[in-house]
Amino acid sequence: MRDTLALVLALLALASTHAALCQPRYDTYIVVRNTRGEVVSHLVEVYVEGCAVTRLNITHFALRLGNRSAALVVVKDGAVVYEGNLTPPGEGRVQLVEVRARLQHLTMVIEGLPGELLVVVKYADVTFSRYTKGAVELRNVPYPVNLTVSVPRAGYSATLVYRGEEVVRVRVRRPECNVYLKFYDALLRPLPARLVNVTGARPHLVNETHVGLKLSQPAKLELYVRGVRVTEVAVAPPRGAFDVKVVEVKLPVGPLRVLAPPGSTVEVELPSGVKLSAECEAGEVVFERLPACRLLVAVRRGGAFVSRHVDFPGALTISVGLEGEGGEGDWLRLLAAAAAGLSAALAAASLARSAAPKRTAVKRARRVRVRRRAREEAKGEGGGAEGSAKPLDLGDMTGKDLADFITKLKRHRAEVEKLRRAGALGSSGEGQR
Repeated sequence: MRDTLALVLALLALASTHAALCQPRYDTYIVVRNTRGEVVSHLVEVYVEGCAVTRLNITHFALRLGNRSAALVVVKDGAVVYEGNLTPPGEGRVQLVEVRARLQHLTMVIEGLPGELLVVVKYADVTFSRYTKGAVELRNVPYPVNLTVSVPRAGYSATLVYRGEEVVRVRVRRPECNVYLKFYDALLRPLPARLVNVTGARPHLVNETHVGLKLSQPAKLELYVRGVRVTEVAVAPPRGAFDVKVVEVKLPVGPLRVLAPPGSTVEVELPSGVKLSAECEAGEVVFERLPACRLLVAVRRGGAFVSRHVDFPGALTISVGLEGEGGEGDWLRLLAAAAAGLSAALAAASLARSAAPKRTAVKRARRVRVRRRAREEAKGEGGGAEGSAKPLDLGDMTGKDLADFITKLKRHRAEVEKLRRAGALGSSGEGQR
């Protein structure tokens, strides 16, 4: 009895093991195709939730699903091209699942290329580059995806959303301007481009900092500021069709600082006829961005008016005073008249002292010499006094003339002091005798 029971148990265990060994290893097989129906299993990765997926060959994936459902995801180049669910095939059955992934062959037509240039296409984790004259073919491109197309030689780059089209056209435009001019003033400060008028070529683009030109051959450009020609520039276009050239130009343009009496009005006139004016409140006025030329500067206050021509090099400070208002000129005239009167008085005093009689022979020789010298100086000073009696015109005297005049006065004063000392010594000697 016991032997029979052991034999039955052994047979049951053998039967269960045989059944397990007879069951298939995989119950689900997967094939991936693109939108055209072509098998692309070798290009993608397949993931099933909770299952280990095995790549059997270049066309099939295999897995054992069992009696449960699972999510299926297909990925190519880092982009998800399919999402779905797998259902169990049933007990003891095997199923084949075909998946249509979002993969498409793309022909990209690039218009506007002057020749064979390098084209770079990027999407997801893929970078594709090729030299071409007008078209690029890409196979099994996932969609939707952001597609970036760039032509480095042309400086072109654009990003577009690819939604599975078979043909995409891209237009590469040449730069609107191939030469840009940037201006600086005499102090190397950026100069607004709107102040500069360019002749010799038609400006295609003018903004706050640059003037754009479209040149096909070298050109000589004349630059004008406020209607005055300031310089001439020779510019050659870049060699490449997509190259851009920036030319920095320093112009003789800058500030004019005018020092004038407070409360006056300062006017500046350019050779082109442009007039600028400003009120002088703090003793100076600054006119910015004036071109180098010969300027007419005028200052007026009330009934007084003065004007002068100034050669402006690009940055300058000048001082302009008013005439006819009783200012510094009148004060200098009074000073000159007072100095002339003082010199005449000193000459007369020296003549009066030199005319006193001398009593001793000891002092006579010395006093005769002093008297003779005093007479000679009196003659000279007498002529000077007579000349000084004439009215002095400050307009005819320069600063050097006035300095020489003051120096002569000082020398004359020293001579008079010597005469006074000599007279004092003579009088003291006579008292002792």
